[in-house]
Amino acid sequence: MKKSAIRMFCLLASLAMPLVASAQITSVASGSWTAGATWSGGVPPTTVDNVLIDAGHTVSVDDAAAVCHSISFGGVNALIDMNPNALLTVYGDITLFSTTQIAFSAGWSATSAFIKFAGPEVQTLRGWSTTGGSTSFRDVIIDKDGGMVTTDGTGMRLGIQNSLDIVNGVFELAVQDDIEGRWASSGVFTSATLPNVTVRSGGEFTMVDGDGAHHIRSGYITATATHLPIGKFTVYGKATFVDASTYKMNFSGVDVESGGKIITSVEMGGGEFDCGAVHIKPGGELENYTTSDIWGPSVSLTLDAAGLIDTKSASTLFPVSFVNNGTVRYSRDGLTDQSVVAMNYTNLEISFDIDNVKILDLTGDFAVSDTLKVDNSATLQLTAAAPQTLTVGQVMYLTSGQLNNSNANAVLTLADGALVQRATGTIAAAPAFAGQVDLRYTSTALAVTTGPEVPAADGVLRAFTLSGDQGVTLGSNLLVGGACAISGSDLSTGAYGVTLGAGATLVESPGTTVHGTVQATRTVAQSAAESFGGIGLDLTAAGAAPGVTTVTRTTGLALDVNGTSGIERSFAVAAANNAGLDATLIFHYDESELAGTAESTLEPFTAPAVGTTWTKVTGTLDESGNTLTVPGLVSVARLTLRAGYVSGVGGDVVAARTGFVSLYPNPFNPTTHVTFDLAKTGPVDVAIYDVRGQLVQKLASGTMNSGRYDLVWQGQDDAGRAVASGVYFCRLAADGDVQSRKMILAR
Repeated sequence: MKKSAIRMFCLLASLAMPLVASAQITSVASGSWTAGATWSGGVPPTTVDNVLIDAGHTVSVDDAAAVCHSISFGGVNALIDMNPNALLTVYGDITLFSTTQIAFSAGWSATSAFIKFAGPEVQTLRGWSTTGGSTSFRDVIIDKDGGMVTTDGTGMRLGIQNSLDIVNGVFELAVQDDIEGRWASSGVFTSATLPNVTVRSGGEFTMVDGDGAHHIRSGYITATATHLPIGKFTVYGKATFVDASTYKMNFSGVDVESGGKIITSVEMGGGEFDCGAVHIKPGGELENYTTSDIWGPSVSLTLDAAGLIDTKSASTLFPVSFVNNGTVRYSRDGLTDQSVVAMNYTNLEISFDIDNVKILDLTGDFAVSDTLKVDNSATLQLTAAAPQTLTVGQVMYLTSGQLNNSNANAVLTLADGALVQRATGTIAAAPAFAGQVDLRYTSTALAVTTGPEVPAADGVLRAFTLSGDQGVTLGSNLLVGGACAISGSDLSTGAYGVTLGAGATLVESPGTTVHGTVQATRTVAQSAAESFGGIGLDLTAAGAAPGVTTVTRTTGLALDVNGTSGIERSFAVAAANNAGLDATLIFHYDESELAGTAESTLEPFTAPAVGTTWTKVTGTLDESGNTLTVPGLVSVARLTLRAGYVSGVGGDVVAARTGFVSLYPNPFNPTTHVTFDLAKTGPVDVAIYDVRGQLVQKLASGTMNSGRYDLVWQGQDDAGRAVASGVYFCRLAADGDVQSRKMILAR
C-alpha cells in the first residue's frame, strides 16, 4: 500500500471513530497543569479538552497526570514548563502560535520529562518554522492504538532534542518536512549525537514522498560544509526512508534489531543516506528499492548471520564497507530483469517471480560460502564472458524455479561436503563437484524426477535422502556411497537403478520403499552375516565362503512362479562361489508388496539364474517382523515368495488347470470381468483386496464345479458402496492353490 493510501486510511479510520465533543479550556494564570486554579472553569483538562495556553502564562507539568486533547498557544510568550519526571499525554494536535515561538521553558533542557502522543486519532503538529529555530521537543513518546502522528507538510523543521520513542502506532514525516536536532529551550542546534530515534516492535516511522524532499540532521558547519548527524536509529518495528534533500539523512548509526525492518525507497539519490554504522542484526531486515548509490561517506554496513537484505531494484549498489555474514535476497517483481551483484556472499537467495530473470554475470571467481537458494518460481541465470567459477560451500537449495547454469563459461561448483536440497526446483546442467556431496529431496507439492544435480561419477554422492511426501523418480542411475534414507514417500527407479557403494546403507521407513532395482556388492566370508547394506536380504554361509557377491533387489514387479504370481519383491544373487554354501537367507519384505496375497500363506521359492522353473524350499515365516528365513541352501541365484502349493503324490505340484484366464478390461471403470478355470469340483474363494491387504468384497465363496467361470466386480465393497480409484488385487483360492492379480480402478 502506498504511503498516501496509508495516510488516507488512517484519516478515514479516525473520522469513523465515535466523536466526542471537545471543550475549549484556556489558562487564566501561570501554574500547575493539574491545578484547577490554572484553568478557566477551575477544572484541569481531560483527554477531550482542547487547551489554549494564553499569552504570558507558563503552565508547568509536574507529574504524570497531565492530559489534554489538543494544545494551542495565545502568544510567543505562552510557555509549557516540563519539570523532572513529568509526563504530558496529548490526544490531539499541537499548533504553535507562530514559526518563531519557543514553546517550552529553559528548564526542560535539563530534566527527564516526556510528552506522549496517544489515542486513536490522526494528530498533526503545525506551525513549525521552515528554516529552523522554533519550538523543539526534548523527549517524545508515541504510543497510539490507531491513527498516526504527522507533521503538516509545509516544509517545517521539527526540532527534537533528546529522543523520539515510537512504541505503538505511526509517526509520519509529511511531504517536504524535516527533523532537526535542536535544544528544546532555545531552538538552536545541538551536538552531533542527538536525538536518538527508537522504533519499537509495535511502531512505524515513515516519510511521505512528494514534490519536495526531506532531511534529518542536527546542524551544519559552514566552514567545512559538514552536515552534522542526529543520534542513532534503533528499529524493532518498521522505518521507511524516502527522497532526501541535499542536506541528506544524517544519523550516527542504524541498528535493525530482530523483527525490525528498514526500507530505502527508489526516490533516494546519490549519497543521501549518510547514516553511519548500519548494523542489521539476526532477525533484522533491510528492504531496498534504490538503483543509485544512496550510501554516504560515513556508512559502514554489517549484516549479521540470520540478518537479511532484500533488494527489489533492477540493479543494486552496496556500501564500500560491507561486512556480509547474512542473507542477500534478490526478489524483484514484474517484467524487468534484475542484476545480481557479482561478489562473495554468505547466503544468496533468488526469489520471485516467473516474469523476470535474475542475472549473475560472473566477472571473476566468487563464492557463496553457505547457501544458494532459488525459490518462489524465480530463475537465476549465470553468465560469464570468460571462464569463471561460482562455488557453493554448504547448500544448494532448489525450492522452486530454475537455476540456469547452461553458459559454459559460468562454472557452478559444489564444494566438498556440500548438500543439494531439492523440492520442485530444477538445474539446467550438471554442476562441477569438488568432492563428495549429499542429495536431499523434500517436495510436498509435486512428484519430481531427478535431474543433472545427481552426480554421474562413482564415489561423488555420499548420502541420499527422500523426505518429501510426493515421491521421486530417477532420471539417471543413483550411485550412493553413504546412507540412502527413504521416508515420506517412495523412490521409483524406473529404467534406472540404485547402487549401494561399499560403505552404503539402505534405510526404508515403514510403508516407504525403493520401487524398482537396488543393487549392492559385498565380500562375504564364511559364517559371517552379511546384510548387503540393508537391501533386504541377509546371507550367512556356514559352508564355503561366497566371496564377492552382488545382490540385486527388484520391487514393484511380481514374477511368474510356475504359473502363479509371487509377491512384488525378488532377489537375484551372483556370488563368486555358488557351491557348497550351506547358506541361511533372511528375506525381508514390505506388506505393500504382498499384492493381495494372504501373508500367512507365504512360502519361499528359488530358481537358477537362467530358466523359469521355481522350486519350493523350506522356510520359517515371521509375520510380525515381515521376514522369511530359509536355511541350508547349497547355492542361491534367485529368490522370491508366493502363496503356498498343495501337497500331492510325487511332491509339490501346481494345480495346473486352475487359474485366471483374464481380467478384462484392466484398467477399468466401473466394472471388470474376472474369468477363471477350475480343474475340479471343490471349495473356491474369490475376493477383492486393497493394497493394505484388507478385504473389499467377496465375489464367490463355497463349493463350485469344475469348468470356466466369469464373475463381474462392479467396483463396490461388501456394503454396496463405490470404492475409490486405485490399485486392488483379485485373489483366487481353489484346489489348494492361491493366485493373485493386480487390477486398476480408474474412475
